[in-house]
Amino acid sequence: ILSSLFASLTYFGVKHVLIDDQQQTDLKQSYANAALIRSTLYTSPGELVSILNSIEQASDSNVLVRTHHQWLSKSTGAATKDVSSTVINLVNNGEAVQQTVNSGGHIIFVVGVPIPAVETQVFEVFRLAPLEHTLQVLLQVMGAGALLTSLIGMGGGLWVTRRTVRPLENVSAAAALIAQGELTTRLVVGQADREVQQLTESFNAMVS
Repeated sequence: ILSSLFASLTYFGVKHVLIDDQQQTDLKQSYANAALIRSTLYTSPGELVSILNSIEQASDSNVLVRTHHQWLSKSTGAATKDVSSTVINLVNNGEAVQQTVNSGGHIIFVVGVPIPAVETQVFEVFRLAPLEHTLQVLLQVMGAGALLTSLIGMGGGLWVTRRTVRPLENVSAAAALIAQGELTTRLVVGQADREVQQLTESFNAMVS
């Protein structure tokens, strides 16, 4: 139980740290990408799709651009269903938003950045698949470690128990022989705890 508890606490602690670090990195990347998109809208709007696809390849994310309540453009792998209406409304009101979503058992990190100057909102969706793989491997390692620790603990417990009980089994066998009339029976105990040695000496004295 202690092994499993320690493994669980370690796993969830590491998971929280890894996800938080990854999200902080993705958040900074989103702001940089939003600045690039704003610059593109000012200077070369026709190159927006190309820029979005470049961002998708570079940061392994999906990018969507929304202007005047309409989806203006998006990168190749982007899907509007990944961005909730709540996030859209908050960003539309000028608030930068970040949201972690569990979609189909996969972690999705959504960042929304408003660009008020051109009445545009940028949404970037990060799928944390590499991180999920790392966490899966970590879970397997922690599970195997907990199982191994439990087996070692059980083996050690059995060894200690047998070492403790064996002298008492000898006393029981000797008592049975004495009860049958074998009054020459004596206990002989080699390496044993002090208490067992005292019991042996007292038993032999009693039989004498």
